[in-house]
Amino acid sequence: MGRVLRISAGCVAGLLILCLSKRIDASELAFALAFPNLSEGIFWEVKEELPITSEMDTTVVENEVVGAAAVSEAEEELRRQLAEENQLSFETLLEEEETSQLKQLEEPLEVAYTKEQLMDYDFLISRIYNVDSGTKTSPQQLNAEKLLNYEFSIDRQTEGPQILIYHTHSQEDFIDSIPGDESTTIVGMGSYLTTLLQQQGFTVIHNKDVFDMADGKLDRNKAYTRAEPVISEILAENPSIQLVIDLHRDGVGENVHLVKEIGGKPTAQVMFFNGMSYSAKNGAISYLPNPYIEHNLALTMQMKLASDNLVPGFARKIYLKSLRFNLHLHPGAMLIEAGAQTNTVEEMRNAMEVLARVLTDVLYS
Repeated sequence: MGRVLRISAGCVAGLLILCLSKRIDASELAFALAFPNLSEGIFWEVKEELPITSEMDTTVVENEVVGAAAVSEAEEELRRQLAEENQLSFETLLEEEETSQLKQLEEPLEVAYTKEQLMDYDFLISRIYNVDSGTKTSPQQLNAEKLLNYEFSIDRQTEGPQILIYHTHSQEDFIDSIPGDESTTIVGMGSYLTTLLQQQGFTVIHNKDVFDMADGKLDRNKAYTRAEPVISEILAENPSIQLVIDLHRDGVGENVHLVKEIGGKPTAQVMFFNGMSYSAKNGAISYLPNPYIEHNLALTMQMKLASDNLVPGFARKIYLKSLRFNLHLHPGAMLIEAGAQTNTVEEMRNAMEVLARVLTDVLYS
């Protein structure tokens, strides 16, 4: 994960200009700018989560005399490039680590939740949610009464596509996937889920674009960044879409097998996932805004409770992590981790059947 950010020749030239004009120590400035997001002991804890411009501008111009001339074009270009790199490096810091990295199986949860339990924040945190150490939440944010009042039902008579399924990490596969056989990968699971939902009367777009490959090699460093404009365009062209699913599979310890017998069939478990745009260390991540965080939280809570009611044990705890994972693109956006690398293709296909049932229960109108 720790990767050295490459600074272009133009950036180096601009850096020298900065050092000469500001009399700033070159080694200190180069280190600070080249490694804006170094962790302190834990790789997912960002040392500084700078806004794209404000704090960086302060650093660069803090010694300027009021009313001084505007900075040179070279400085402005350096600033722009560094700001962009800072945003992308932070947004991609966890792109390979958005999964739970579960080392052991979770304990079975109660499924007959009472209203009192759902109104109890401590109960939610201990039994419904798994909050990553890199983020935080609050009783105001996880207000079950408010979240359960959101309406996500889809009128299947609505003209045009209603559901979009895509895969930020299209190359994810399973323990017995067949190389070159798309049907045995996460994309194949998306195709099967699409068919199942279509059989329930929904109109579904399944986007199979690849976002985690570069120059013919696996590269997830900027997968979410690559996916964003593509998904945004699909949504702009299809305003009828009401649900957006980014379908993944989890990454777990090699001795962990996320499987449960459902209806007599071995079935991979799923996990609903939320990006909070919030750092436990530095607070709200202002340059990764998501106006739909509450909508996203409402959707995953309703999915989790519906799953626990219909098929106890199928859905794991909802996972909350610090970044946004493109969930800002739609109020009905949802990231689902289905199974893991240790599951079989059969277990995954069985999971898609149960997932389609849970989705239909929440979305039926």
